[in-house]
Amino acid sequence: MNHREFENLIRAERSRSLPNCPANLEANVMRRVRMAESPADDFSAFGWILGLLPQKAASLGFVALVAVLSVFSSVQMTSTTLRAAETRDLAADSLDFGVFNKTSILNFER
Repeated sequence: MNHREFENLIRAERSRSLPNCPANLEANVMRRVRMAESPADDFSAFGWILGLLPQKAASLGFVALVAVLSVFSSVQMTSTTLRAAETRDLAADSLDFGVFNKTSILNFER
């Protein structure tokens, strides 16, 4: 397509008239406005909180990340506590602190 053909196409499109608007356009718009759902009808606490946040997917991802990190840290602290208890028991056994629990040593009736 050369420059002259392109200019002729543009000139032909400019000379065409625009289509007329439907006669009931205003009535159709007003009907759609009336039929649209009101945001007050769909009220819930969780929806209201999510409505405050601009990015719902990012917010839910953040909540999921916080939950996973919370579970991970709880498991980590519990295992650390159990390991500390095992270490304390092994230290008490190796230092023989259990000797004070034996009643046969303190039995003077024999």
